[in-house]
Amino acid sequence: MILFKEKYRKKPLKYDISYATNIILLKGQKLKREGKYEEAQKIYDFILDYDGASGILYIAMAKNLACNMEYDNAIFLFQLANQACLDENRIQDENCLYHIQQLTNRESMGKENFLRYMKSIAGNPNYKFPY
Repeated sequence: MILFKEKYRKKPLKYDISYATNIILLKGQKLKREGKYEEAQKIYDFILDYDGASGILYIAMAKNLACNMEYDNAIFLFQLANQACLDENRIQDENCLYHIQQLTNRESMGKENFLRYMKSIAGNPNYKFPY
């Protein structure tokens, strides 16, 4: 199932999130780590509707999409998150740039190296490609 929605194409107007939003975001992160990508995305959609787009939210969403093998959509969200960081903090988010590089080069990394990277994104040492 494709999790990406057109509403994610909106550029975030902020990078950071509030403490209260972070508490909700962590629930999505927990679901992602359990391999429940659709449920995690519902949490992220709630945050998007409730608090608006932010770089931090888009990073979480990008990792979830990557775990669901939606690599190009994940790269797109990492790019938007990086731009939000540039706009708000006047510096690039090196973490976003790293993930963009890894996902862009996934074909040339070799399956084992890419799987190791995906386990780190998933926060799950037992991560397996969903299909």
